[in-house]
Amino acid sequence: MWKFGKQRSDGAAQAKNDKPLSQSATARMLDQRKNRLLEFVAGCVTSSELGVEIGPFDRPLLTRPDWNVRYADVSSTSELRRLAENSPLRHADRVVEVDYVLKGISLPQAISGAGVRYIFGSHVYEHIADLLGFLRQLAAEMGPGGAIIGAFPDRRYTYDIDRPRTTLGQFIDRDARSITQPDPQTVFDHFYHFRPVKAGQVWQHGVNHGVARQFSLAHARKMMDTARSSYVDVHCNILTDQEFVDLTETFPDLGINLRLQKMVETVRPMNEFHFCLKVV
Repeated sequence: MWKFGKQRSDGAAQAKNDKPLSQSATARMLDQRKNRLLEFVAGCVTSSELGVEIGPFDRPLLTRPDWNVRYADVSSTSELRRLAENSPLRHADRVVEVDYVLKGISLPQAISGAGVRYIFGSHVYEHIADLLGFLRQLAAEMGPGGAIIGAFPDRRYTYDIDRPRTTLGQFIDRDARSITQPDPQTVFDHFYHFRPVKAGQVWQHGVNHGVARQFSLAHARKMMDTARSSYVDVHCNILTDQEFVDLTETFPDLGINLRLQKMVETVRPMNEFHFCLKVV
């Protein structure tokens, strides 16, 4: 059983030693994060195995020809380029060529028979409405030895900081209903509890980060009503690193042929943990 036993500071003792990061320091931190994540993926699979990266947009972690990788997204290449052209934070010339456009088709269906051996996603699994069903189907498609790898946001260090964890009962209920989009309650919780805090603010100041919630109750209810008939993109799966581990330990009883092979807990000053699930 995986257990992360060390106590986490509330930040008060360390705050006096922390200073806001400069632009160059932030860039270095992001490069270090990318290198750590690449090293983690390389410790789970080989670059010659056929894999799929979900939602890389203009910032893929796994790049061709270094990796034998295909890309999947809900939008086509041309759609992503148009989005990038209208965003100051994106680069249209870096948008990847999407191999699997997930419109009206799930990723397990899209890769059927292709011989894919692993799936990688960075900050995508938390958006999947029925996570258990998604993982079960991917495991069945890839078969023994396949891998599902990811970087997953820790709810304590993101705008989900006020949201309660997703319970096992919620995961099982969504799986039983095979939902394909966030349900209204999940959408309400996202907007009502949304607090746009940065990981560094939490590591530095703990509960005294001073960031207010962003949306009103009226707005949260409006988005809840919208979600009754339309897709609203929110975080559906709200977990800490240990809570994710605990979830994976229920997989055998839920008919999901995946076991946690490798895990890196959330570390200062980051907002995510890394995991590798192997098909058994």
